[in-house]
Amino acid sequence: RSVFLDNDRDVDKIALNVMKLARKALDHGSAIGIGHPYRETVEALKKTLPQFASMGVTIVPITALLSTAERPE
Repeated sequence: RSVFLDNDRDVDKIALNVMKLARKALDHGSAIGIGHPYRETVEALKKTLPQFASMGVTIVPITALLSTAERPE
């Protein structure tokens, strides 16, 4: 994983981690974030995800990061 989003359940801290994840994705071509379905996490995602498109970041399932040879059938 690249960033654990909600180790601290504070909305603003989670939002900072989401943006950190986006920057890592831009710097490295991809990044993996892990989080829980906490209310705070959902709120932080609602605040930050709209910015991703203008940054050129796309959310994809983890399987999209696997090469064709690595994908299970």
